[in-house]
Amino acid sequence: MVKVTFENIAAGANGLAEFKSENVSFAIEGHFSLDKGSDIYCAGVSAIVQSCVAAISKLGVQQKLERREGYLKSSMIITPEMPMLREAGAIVGVMITGVNLMASLPGSKIEIHVEV
Repeated sequence: MVKVTFENIAAGANGLAEFKSENVSFAIEGHFSLDKGSDIYCAGVSAIVQSCVAAISKLGVQQKLERREGYLKSSMIITPEMPMLREAGAIVGVMITGVNLMASLPGSKIEIHVEV
């Protein structure tokens, strides 16, 4: 089972993420419940989330990252005045879309939690 949690982040109607507070985060946990690399859904979610973390970093948004085996959390401060707000919303929106798609596939064991 892979659990993805979005805190103060919601999917917007136009594909952009909506940041509901200045303090936002997303976390993924529960990787490798099977042999490492044998779960295609786990690998897909991991690739989506890792790509989002890298893109946000390249954008210049400061992230506090927590990493350990089977766990990754990115915490950020997002303000309405940020010059890269729309880009950050697009990157996180793509992640939300991708994770939701992976969770909807047959055989997927992905749980998504939204805490707003």
